[in-house]
Amino acid sequence: MRKSALLLLVFSLILGAAQLPVRAVAATETDANANVNANANVNANSNANTNLNASANANTKSNANMNANTNSNANSNSNANSNANMNANANMSSNANADTNESVNSNLNLNLKHFNFMNEKVTIDGVPMFLTHLYAEPIDRSDPSKGYAWVGDPQEGLSAVDDTARAVIVYAEHYKAYRDAYSYDMIKRGLEFLMWMQHDDGDFDNFVVRDEDGTIRVKDSHSSQKSFSWWAVRAYEAMGTALPLLGREDRALAERVNGRLALCLKRLKEKTDSLYGQYDTSSGAKAAKWLLEGDVWVSSIAVGALRAHSLAVNDASAKKAIAESVRKLGEGIYLARGGTSFRDFPYGGIMHHSVGMTNPDLWEEWGSIQVRALAYAGQMTGNRAWIDAAKMAADSFLSDLLLSGRAANLHPNKEPYPQINYGTASYADNLLALYEVTGDKKYAKLAGIAGSWWTGNNVLGVPMFDERNGYAYDGLTDKEVNINSGGESVDEALRALLRIQANADARAYLRAKTVDAVKAQTVEFEELYRGSAPPDAEMALPGGGLNDPDQALRKQSPGSGTDEARIYADAKQVGAGTPIYPGWEGEQAIFVAASGYNNLRLFGGGAIETELPADGEPGRLKAGETPKLQFDARVEFDTTLSAEVLAVDASGRETVVADARDMNYHPRDWYSGDNAVKTTPRAPIPAGTAKLVVRFRVDSSNPKQHEGYASLAGVKLFKMSVPEVRYANPDVSGGGYVEMPAGQEKSFAVRVPNSGLYDVMLSSVAVASTAPASASASASASTSTASSTSTSTSTSTSISTSISTSISTSTSTSTSISTSISTSTSASASTAFASPSVLVGFDDGEPALAALPAGPAGRVSVKRIATVRLAAGEHELRLKNAGGTVVGLDALVLYPVESGIVVATPDGRRTAVVRDSVSGALFIGSPAEAAARDRIAVTAEWPEAGREKGSAKIAVTGKVTDGRGEPVAGRKVSVRAGGASGTAFSAKDGTFDLRLSIPASVSPEGLRVTASTASGEGTAWILR
Repeated sequence: MRKSALLLLVFSLILGAAQLPVRAVAATETDANANVNANANVNANSNANTNLNASANANTKSNANMNANTNSNANSNSNANSNANMNANANMSSNANADTNESVNSNLNLNLKHFNFMNEKVTIDGVPMFLTHLYAEPIDRSDPSKGYAWVGDPQEGLSAVDDTARAVIVYAEHYKAYRDAYSYDMIKRGLEFLMWMQHDDGDFDNFVVRDEDGTIRVKDSHSSQKSFSWWAVRAYEAMGTALPLLGREDRALAERVNGRLALCLKRLKEKTDSLYGQYDTSSGAKAAKWLLEGDVWVSSIAVGALRAHSLAVNDASAKKAIAESVRKLGEGIYLARGGTSFRDFPYGGIMHHSVGMTNPDLWEEWGSIQVRALAYAGQMTGNRAWIDAAKMAADSFLSDLLLSGRAANLHPNKEPYPQINYGTASYADNLLALYEVTGDKKYAKLAGIAGSWWTGNNVLGVPMFDERNGYAYDGLTDKEVNINSGGESVDEALRALLRIQANADARAYLRAKTVDAVKAQTVEFEELYRGSAPPDAEMALPGGGLNDPDQALRKQSPGSGTDEARIYADAKQVGAGTPIYPGWEGEQAIFVAASGYNNLRLFGGGAIETELPADGEPGRLKAGETPKLQFDARVEFDTTLSAEVLAVDASGRETVVADARDMNYHPRDWYSGDNAVKTTPRAPIPAGTAKLVVRFRVDSSNPKQHEGYASLAGVKLFKMSVPEVRYANPDVSGGGYVEMPAGQEKSFAVRVPNSGLYDVMLSSVAVASTAPASASASASASTSTASSTSTSTSTSTSISTSISTSISTSTSTSTSISTSISTSTSASASTAFASPSVLVGFDDGEPALAALPAGPAGRVSVKRIATVRLAAGEHELRLKNAGGTVVGLDALVLYPVESGIVVATPDGRRTAVVRDSVSGALFIGSPAEAAARDRIAVTAEWPEAGREKGSAKIAVTGKVTDGRGEPVAGRKVSVRAGGASGTAFSAKDGTFDLRLSIPASVSPEGLRVTASTASGEGTAWILR
């Protein structure tokens, strides 16, 4: 898929300066209503827009850190919306009964005005079509109601199959709901475009561009080439979704679409069947080579496409062939499930596994529809285990993200932002599919709660779908809204909202607001360490901004604009040692001007550097101090950027004292602001250093050399006050971690807002094998940091927002640590261990010894090390590096054994959503029902004698307790597993025990056992 479209969203991204004009060209068809500016007569919303405009201003300010030049190829057209392809009926609300009184009606006004504007009607080769523009920005950022202008991209062009296919599905959903002629016409036009982009062998191109003469043609780029990948399976799903809607009058079109569906199926089988049964284990995890593109996510989309195809045709042989492909893809997707535990990472999630992966703990929110895929695959093939795995992933993994905080990605720690429409829609897709397959209303309700993000139930309280104008804002962080509104954003928002609104249980929660929460809390070790030391001091770095055209010494040629090939030709003329910016010299680098933010662009083989004194004068570093470099950057596909600070002695010998070699850049993503790249210290500046050199270098294997570059600006230099802090590893929590020297002890004050039982999760980083470093050695490295590296220090931090006692599992005020977890044991604080390990304790309780996982340097691991009962208030967190080597400590996460939220809906109801990790269950009901429900801890075992033939009885035991942890006697407990069921009653101590006969056809691998009473549920898994 077109990943870069998503990555451009961070911090209002870089599309803001140069925009494609909306031209009236021969290939463009104009509506009779084309003169209607869909947004011109709309007044700004009163309340919501007040907040939004504040965010828009922040966005504009943020754009001062962005390079607008790299993502557009023409100037903006202030009359963009005057060319909108509008139809009077389609401009109206898709909710015919929308009530303006939101306090009594949860329905949304799903306005299609902006969506229709983004879908330009064109005629290609004499055939009416439409194409979806990639991006759009407000004409006036202070007032989005004035309308938007289309924005293109020099590498991607103006439109893509990826987005147009999704738009076809939106029109299909809208037509199914309202049977409007405009949607029907656009379905046909969209199908024509998708078929025009398909090759005879079934592959698809992705991007198109419009030449100066108005000709629309296919454009090749790194994320657009002839293949059967992300965009192809989206087109496949769109054609399958649309085919049943075509009427008799379009029988010829339907026959052509049916033929293209058969071609898609043939091509999918060619790409997958020959590899069936082959695996890749290079990462330590088992990945199926036969998955489409060797990738779980692409294959998950493919399952949806295959299902749409199956529903669209009546041919028995076609359905059989489709089911066979679904079975194979389902097998591969099922391999990516992350265990069966509510309490151990990754909490049963279906991870993003792919052939050749380096991180089996990777998961990305956008497009994450593996739960939907497994649910549909299980339904189509009769595989109950896949449906159970999908339910587990939803109950544990997805619910945790929705309750304790979403993640743009996990690797394995959360990177919480940006939150985008594509990610939000994925929750709705997964949960609504589970409702379709299981009939369990809790999934529909949770889908509606996930969708309330669009109505303002988010970290900023800002509606992300503008009902009056039809905008779907591109994304948000915890600081601002990106008020751009591109094709993907409006496609995903409307597609998901139409589906949510079609389901009464989901629709009831679209305007829900979270009023209380019990959620996991993260303590960042780098913040604890920095809390006891002064801030890092910024040092002088002349010319570090790299963004002033009046100072730039080598600039792009006049008129080159955003033409990457011409800019590359300019940079090729820059030889080694050429002055490029005051104080900076280099080669194959050029200053690029942009109205958003200027920068230096370094092409493959290019480098820039500057020299600085190391004499300790005011604003300068000296020997013994630890430098840190911070800069804004972006790299293109197949390109690497290195950043170093080197200490150079009188003989010219260089020593690396800081670098960003751990940084794994995501292509076409700007790293700036809070996400600016920071180097990690490698050594203090050695004695005898004559000067420092700051050096950047770019290497690229991009076959299109003009597309292989890095953009650089905003370079700053700091003196670190806490040399234990490390940066540049993108997998860590909060952007940094700590390398704790052997023998070092620390204590910190942390505040817990609510009494309860918490699972303690430790995120650690594998450190390269080196000679053991001691606390005293670290302290002597810098006289300015002695206070931060002493044997025992104390600081304070808070680990909470709002926590409700109504969901908490305990009101105890004692402090204790359970050490029943196999990877952790109790130990004296004076004990020393040879392997990497750390002692973690609270207050005067016995500390838990956590043996840190081994792995290649930089590998991040998350593991449960203890369960602790904490009273509300301040506690002392005690740490000791108990091993003989440096350990990498990233974060400590306190997970409530029961987490949850309470939401209020416009009709005055309150609903609790509780994730019960002891019971292994997700509960949705009233707060009173949540408090009164039974908690059921379940264990199950498949006797060894019956494993092979699958005919033995499974042993199921458990315990029923109430909200206070007291046993509940006399409860009727219904147990289900593998299609069998049985009944038991809880004894005086709350326990129950029964044997359940499992049919011989049921495999013990991945068998889910469910025990339920009238008011509670618990689950357990039996694994081979």
